[in-house]
Amino acid sequence: MGEGKSEELKITDYEEGHVLAFEWWEDHVRFEVEKKNGESVLRLVETIQRVTPQTAKDLAGWHVCLDVIGAILDDRKINRENEWQHWHEEYKRLLNSMTVEFE
Repeated sequence: MGEGKSEELKITDYEEGHVLAFEWWEDHVRFEVEKKNGESVLRLVETIQRVTPQTAKDLAGWHVCLDVIGAILDDRKINRENEWQHWHEEYKRLLNSMTVEFE
């Protein structure tokens, strides 16, 4: 969780080398690895129960996590904080554009 913090989150599915799924507070996160045309494809699916102010932060965090994995595989560096700031603003904008107010 950063800064030495940790949380206990329930694992809901696990297949070694293929699937890791867990509760993410009210939401659910699932990583899947699949072989396709001789390459490995990593898929991340987050099921969001309710959009909150935390949602944009979480989406930016997952986005940067995937970028970090790509950077490690490509032997390059990225600035996590700058990337997170960029994607946090972008996800806030996207989520705000989807907001519908009901009377």
